[in-house]
Amino acid sequence: MRSNILWAGILASTGVAALTTMIIEYLAKPQLEARKERILEHNRHQRTALQGLKRAVWYSGELLSLRDWQSADFWRSRTIKLAGEIAQWVETAQEVIEPPNSLYDDWTTTTAGVEAFQVWAQNAPPTKHVWDEFDKFANHLQDYVHLFLTPRWR
Repeated sequence: MRSNILWAGILASTGVAALTTMIIEYLAKPQLEARKERILEHNRHQRTALQGLKRAVWYSGELLSLRDWQSADFWRSRTIKLAGEIAQWVETAQEVIEPPNSLYDDWTTTTAGVEAFQVWAQNAPPTKHVWDEFDKFANHLQDYVHLFLTPRWR
């Protein structure tokens, strides 16, 4: 009895499947793995920047509580130190986090205002106007933290 199996077709399909698997494994997969690592690294940087931004908001509240103590040397040095740390975290966040296009100018203005406070605090005790501006920018920064913590699918 003669078999109706077409061995040539089976061998050809097996060969094509093996060749396709090898091409994907050796050509495409390394690029996909590298892309995956870049995406994961970018996400890690964003999480770190967001943590720094949350710390900056927290330290801003602490800094604002020091505004009445500007005459004492200890409180003055503490203000300068906190302002420097806040500016550093905000600068890192500004480099890593990408706000929506419609808020880019406002984000830049807010972060620049927070960073400028460091310069004002180092040069001389900030005036009431400078403290009020910093308070406004710090509150605005807190709004951005809430925005960046909101999942994109919402």
